[in-house]
Parts: sequence; C-alpha cells; structure tokens
Amino acid sequence: MGNWSLRSFVGMIALALPAPVLASGEAVRDALRLDETLEIVRSEGIRDAEGLVDGPFGEGLGRGWERRVAEIYAMDRMRDIFADPFDASIDALEPGRVADILDFFEDGVGADAVALETSARAALLDEAVEEGARAVLAGKRDDDDPRLDRIETFVEASNLIDGNVAAALNSTMAFHRAMIAGAGDALDLDEADVRGFARAREPAIRENSEDWVLTFLTLAYGPLSDAELEELIAFARSPAGRDLNAALFAAYDTLFTTLSGEVGRAAGQAVGGSEL
Repeated sequence: MGNWSLRSFVGMIALALPAPVLASGEAVRDALRLDETLEIVRSEGIRDAEGLVDGPFGEGLGRGWERRVAEIYAMDRMRDIFADPFDASIDALEPGRVADILDFFEDGVGADAVALETSARAALLDEAVEEGARAVLAGKRDDDDPRLDRIETFVEASNLIDGNVAAALNSTMAFHRAMIAGAGDALDLDEADVRGFARAREPAIRENSEDWVLTFLTLAYGPLSDAELEELIAFARSPAGRDLNAALFAAYDTLFTTLSGEVGRAAGQAVGGSEL
C-alpha cells in the first residue's frame, strides 16, 4: 500500500490543546486534536488508495473505485474505529497519569509542538514541500548536524521506528489477505504469499519509515530550541509519555489495519468481478 500506513502514525504524541476538566479517553482525544489529524490522515489515505489504479490491478478497479474509497475513509467511521481502543487504553490508566498527559500539553512546549506538528503534517501533503524537507534532512545528515541527534533521540524515546514498522507490516498483510479473499478464484495467492511479501517488504518499510519520520520531525521541530526538544524527549521517556504513546500506537494500528483490509477487500472484489 506504500507509505500511507507509515505516515499516519508519526508524531501523534505531541498533539494537544488545553486540558479538559474530565480526564478520560474522550478528553485526551480532544486534547490531541484528533479530528484535525484524522482529516490529514484521510487525505493521505484517499490519495494512496486511489493511486492503486496505477498498479497492476488498476484496470479492474472500475469507475466506482473513487466512490468506494471515499466510503471507506468516511471521517465518522475513522473516528469511531480509532476511539474504541484509544479510549479503552486511556480510561484504564490511573487518573493522575491522565492528568499528567493533559497537563503537559496545556501550554508551553507541548502546545507549541502541537501547532508545529499539525502544520508540518498538512504541509507534507504537498509533494514539493516533502521534497524540500527531505533535502533539508539530507543536508543535516551530510553535515552531522547535532540537531539531528536530538531528533533521533526523541524518535528512539517514542519508539517511532519500530512502532511504525510493526503497524505497516500489519497493514500490508491485512490488505493482501483481504484482497485475496475478496478476489475469490481470480487471484492464485495464499497466506504463504502474504507472509512472504511482508518479509520481503520489511527492509524497505523500515528505511521508508526512518526517512519519513526524520523528515517530518525535522520540519516540524525546526522552530523549537534545543532545550524545548529536551522537554519533549523527557516527556516521551516519562510514564505518562510511554502510556500515551502505547495508546496511540494501539489505536492507529487498529485504524490502519481495518482501513487496509477494507481497501484490499474492495480491490479484490473489483478484480474478481464483484460489484463495488
């Protein structure tokens, strides 16, 4: 499915608004500006799913493909799919831990980070912006810029690479399993093929994840001082930061595995001659 399953997990730990009174999963979702973020995720997903028409099965997708993709990526559905596991994770925490999460993002570097990440995430929908951001990252690598070391420390503290790779592999397998099931006899593939494809793709997925995460965070965190970056790193390493990160990865894994499976099934049905 490409990079859409990678992009959609990055940087969520730093998105927030002033803390609501009620310390619950719903309150944290409000603090994380979920709707705004999911709108960007939706745009990424629709773009990449519609891009399947340029792939090997593109001719079989038919005129109803864009309509079906739009149905899969309906905002209300995406919100509900995400909210169930996320709210369950947050609601299971001690109230003091949830308060720590909300307090961090009430103002200061947490509030600054949310604005920067949201802006950068939206900007990277533009291919020219992404190309420029990748060029900036390449320059920092060539110069051994110590700033990049701090960003990489944040990435490690947040487990962004391994988390993204695991989620991307899950999404990839969900897509292909569902496509095979949807196509019926039209595709001569089985579970062994799915697992083999995922294993073959893992090195590229990891490389793409590392590049995109660092590109995104280099762009987003450019205005932050080194001291502010250290605050983000400290929060990511804290119990509250680890709990939030775990909840986010679990919810986004559920979201993208579900969406990948639905896109794969719809593609398989189209290839197999079923009505979209």
